[in-house]
Amino acid sequence: MSAPISITGHFSNTVLRNLNISLENKIIFIKESPLADANFLISYILKSLVQENKNICFVTLHNNLEHYQSVGKKLGYNLECVNNDNFTLINPLENLIETLTEASLDSIFDSIQNEIRNFRKSNDRPIYVVIDDLSHFIDLGLDITEIIRFINDCVNLTSDPNTFFVINSHVSSQKDLILAHSVQYVCNLFINVSALKTGKSSDISGVIKIQKQDEENVYHYKVFDRGVKTFFPGETIYNFYK
Repeated sequence: MSAPISITGHFSNTVLRNLNISLENKIIFIKESPLADANFLISYILKSLVQENKNICFVTLHNNLEHYQSVGKKLGYNLECVNNDNFTLINPLENLIETLTEASLDSIFDSIQNEIRNFRKSNDRPIYVVIDDLSHFIDLGLDITEIIRFINDCVNLTSDPNTFFVINSHVSSQKDLILAHSVQYVCNLFINVSALKTGKSSDISGVIKIQKQDEENVYHYKVFDRGVKTFFPGETIYNFYK
C-alpha cells in the first residue's frame, strides 16, 4: 500500500510536490466546487512562495490578509515578516462602496501590471500573481465577458518568462461555471477541489483532482487545525496513526 502523503513541514516534502503541483506551471487554476473549500491550497502555495523568496502580488477578493497571516503562522510561515520588496497586496474591496465597474476591473489589471513592473525593477526573481477568488467579480455585479477579458489580459502577461499566475475560483452558479471553464481552457495545471459525492465524512474532507494535459490524478484529503493530510482513494485516514 502506498505511503500516506502529509503536507506538513518544509516545501521539499509538502503536498505541492507529492501531488506534483509544480509552481513552474505558468497558469495554475484551482476550481472550488460547491460545498468545498480550496483555501488550504492557496495557503500552502503562499508558504512555498514565501520560503523560496519569490515575488508575490496577492489579489484578495475573498479573505483578508489577516486571515492568511493567521493560517500562515499555523503552517510555519509569517507574511508579516516578508520583505516589502517581495510582497504586495491588491485589495479591490478595501474601499468599495458600490458595485465594481468595467473601469474598476481595468484599474485592477493596471495595478497588477504596475506591481509586476516594480518587481522587475527591484530584482530578477519570478513573479507570482495570486488571485483569490475570481468568482467574487461575478458576485459584485461585473459582466462575465468583462471578467473573461480581464483573464485574457492576465494571460498575456505570462508571455514574460518570469511571470506566473495562480487563480482560485468558486463555482456555485451557471455563470461561475462558465467563468471556470474559460480559465480552465487557458491554464497549464488544473486543480479541482470538491466535496465527496456520498456526502460528509468524518474521515475525508473532500477530493482533489489534478489535471495536466491528458493526465489526471485523484486524491482524498482531510483538513486538520494545523495542516492537511492527503491520501489515495481506497486508503484510510487511520493508516496515518499506525
